[in-house]
Amino acid sequence: MQTNARTSPNRFTRRAVTLALSGLISSLAFVASPAGGAPAFARTEASDVVLQSKPAAAVVKNVALPIRANMIGLTYRGTGASIRVRVHRPGAGWGEWESVAASDIGPDRWTGEGTDRSAIEPMWVGTADRVMVRLDGSVRDVRLHAINTLGDAHPKTWWQRIFGFLGSAPAALTALTAPRAAEAVPAVPQIVSRAGWGADERWRRCCPRYAPTVEVAMIHHTVNPNNYSSADAPALIRAIYRYHRFNLDYDDIAYNFIVDRFGRVYEGRYGGTTKPVVGAHSEGMNTKTSGVALLGTFSNAYPSGPMIIELMRFLAWKLDVHHIPAWGVVPMTSGGSNKLRRGQTVNLNRISGHRDVQATDCPGNKMYYQLPRIRETVMKWGAPKFYMNSTPRSLRPDGDGEDEQHDAIKVWHSAALNWKIEFSDAAGNAKATFTGAGTYAEATWDGRDQTSGALATTGAGRVTISAWDDSNKQATPNEIPLRIVTTHPAGSVLKSGSSVVLIDEGATSRSIPTSAVYNSWFAANETVLTGAAELGRYTAGLPVGFRDGTLAKTPDGTYYFINAGQRRGFASPAVFSSLGFRPEAAIEVPSAEISTLPAGPVIDDASRHPAGSVVQDADKTLWVVGAAGKQRIPSVIVRQSWYRDDEVVPALPGDIALAEGEPVSFRPGTLLRTPSDHLWIITGGTRRVFADEQMFALMGYSTKAIRSVSWADIGIVPYGGTV
Repeated sequence: MQTNARTSPNRFTRRAVTLALSGLISSLAFVASPAGGAPAFARTEASDVVLQSKPAAAVVKNVALPIRANMIGLTYRGTGASIRVRVHRPGAGWGEWESVAASDIGPDRWTGEGTDRSAIEPMWVGTADRVMVRLDGSVRDVRLHAINTLGDAHPKTWWQRIFGFLGSAPAALTALTAPRAAEAVPAVPQIVSRAGWGADERWRRCCPRYAPTVEVAMIHHTVNPNNYSSADAPALIRAIYRYHRFNLDYDDIAYNFIVDRFGRVYEGRYGGTTKPVVGAHSEGMNTKTSGVALLGTFSNAYPSGPMIIELMRFLAWKLDVHHIPAWGVVPMTSGGSNKLRRGQTVNLNRISGHRDVQATDCPGNKMYYQLPRIRETVMKWGAPKFYMNSTPRSLRPDGDGEDEQHDAIKVWHSAALNWKIEFSDAAGNAKATFTGAGTYAEATWDGRDQTSGALATTGAGRVTISAWDDSNKQATPNEIPLRIVTTHPAGSVLKSGSSVVLIDEGATSRSIPTSAVYNSWFAANETVLTGAAELGRYTAGLPVGFRDGTLAKTPDGTYYFINAGQRRGFASPAVFSSLGFRPEAAIEVPSAEISTLPAGPVIDDASRHPAGSVVQDADKTLWVVGAAGKQRIPSVIVRQSWYRDDEVVPALPGDIALAEGEPVSFRPGTLLRTPSDHLWIITGGTRRVFADEQMFALMGYSTKAIRSVSWADIGIVPYGGTV
């Protein structure tokens, strides 16, 4: 008798093998590393539940979670609430009620990141499907945040249970068994990269902020259970990242680094492990500190041996990168927290606990009281070393008595060492070198080449410091920025004493003879103060005259239109009004000054505007009228670089009939800020970006003169390099 095909053992076996192979291939494809070698991780899922929207004295909720959660968070409006949480785990039932602490981390106020909502510390719950929450206190807008990073957000089918283990274990092994980095002095610890723990770079905001240097390592604990598995550690970090980014509205994960109980160090906030990245871990003290969080809770439990050993290895390396000692104190000024007032200065240990700057238990008693031993141990590791202030230096020898030479480079050595301090210009050329031997080194530089005596050019130079012992064992070298300003770009307006000049192309200084001439071109905040020494570096050129199109008014109430160096009067008040000129657009010019200009033709044609006028047609297009044509102004921001708002007048038929020429670009010297927060100056027909805001400030420009501009608008000017 023929066997039914639907129940044939051979057919069933073949089908099972086919399905098994298909599932295996699918699982292996899931865990395969993408191009670039980063391990694959389970997709993060998250869901928010509104528990209470209106004000209430107490909130008690039993919630079925929309997804199974590995971590839960809670945010709300109000302060001082007492919060307890109880979770239900599939197959395990309800756990005990737990008191939950309010989140005590936070960004510096000046950064603009973070929410004004109160929050709890994120709770790692393994896998939970229900949560009970009780809040006692005046609260409103209470929201529960469920986050899943283990890939078990939904109950698994039998097929997923059989093959699902392949979906995460190889990825975790890939991340946590990466080869150790080559060792240096001190030994460079293995640091699991952001890709290694599965950070989704699409979540974070652009871009990282940097402090001038790092002065203090700030130790935290994350207030999570200490019994997480080796494979779960990256998932726990991903959940913290998700909570910080989307529920607390931080730009990124708060901590700069994380250390797990197995002795693994993870890169936290994006920006570079050797850089002074500003985190969001210690409100008011994130600048010049590096936040290192121990993954767990150490109020009553001691950190594991591997965690402490690797923390010390890491600190020995990280502090040496920034050339600060593990022992000793440094004065730090708070931006304001629940413990320190804004502007308050306190002496902090180089390795401090979070509780030193905020009213918190963090990093827990069992960790905090180990810090003295950690400082002592870290101080001994990795010699030879040297210590110094790595804050960028400024050099602006303009003759005004400030920044004529940078603050002295002072270096302290861990023992008697040979040393070299070298100064280089913006092109990377060494201009001055100082050497010596001993336990201390010091050098200053006036910006001149040691051989030729020539002054260094303006730009971002550097100071390189190196040291070595008699056996030629090298200390970790240091390189700090040196911002040098000896001249200013074309378009800048400089003032020294009573002299006011415009720097023109070819390093020519053109005097601006009167305040009226200045006002026809520039706003009050566009002047840069300098010294006589800098003014002497430019070639004197012809004085600056009034800007074409300037509307002037003398004390007797007479209006003039200035064009091509001539003063042109109006035939009558009616012509003045018909052309749309407004009295408030006129600048005050003394009669004696206006009379020095030759008289030009009287303006008596009301059908078109005189050359130099800026007009707007019915389509809102802006134009500059010329003697025989008109030039389009491509945007309002370009127009504002030349003309005030009250100088724009309605176009007339005679203006529209003119032939169109080349469009107008930005006025030289215009300062712009693009959406990326980079600062630019228009000079030499190009746009040049400032190396950083410190260079901008050192050159003396005012932030009040900056105009915000889109990439489309600034893109009309070719790129000209860095200032």
